[in-house]
Amino acid sequence: MLSAGQRKSRLWGVKNAELGRRWARAWSRHDPEALSDLFDPDGEYDDVAFAVVSRGPGGAREWAEGFLAAFPDLVVDVVAEFATDGDEVVEWLMSATHLGQFDGLSPSGRRFQVRGVTVLRTREGRIVRCSDYWDLGTVRRQLDRLTSGPSASAKPRSRAAGPALNP
Repeated sequence: MLSAGQRKSRLWGVKNAELGRRWARAWSRHDPEALSDLFDPDGEYDDVAFAVVSRGPGGAREWAEGFLAAFPDLVVDVVAEFATDGDEVVEWLMSATHLGQFDGLSPSGRRFQVRGVTVLRTREGRIVRCSDYWDLGTVRRQLDRLTSGPSASAKPRSRAAGPALNP
């Protein structure tokens, strides 16, 4: 007979979600290098809110460096996790203070908090695709400046390096 903890881990696959926890920890520790180490050489980091796909470990590192320059006290708290043999889903709560250029906005010194989900496709212990889903409009409203950004008709851009957070 399985204990309650073992049943939950088995049902939700939490024991397999280590890569997702390491992903969140790298962001919260402000460690772009640790984040890039999680990626397969052909891996992709897709930030759906920005409609940008960064390629390879270098692209993931540059994306993180740009985002952390705008939000140097960023914290990603894992709320829930689910994992199978090759996929992981991490629900999270991200919070930070706006201290650098962000999506065309000058630093405001304001804090934001937003819920999101990251879907990880993995192979042999590495991320082959990371897709972040979160509401950029929620962040903009909390920063007290609703500005124009990628429209609903915007096509995803692809970059070898991370997106320019300082357009």
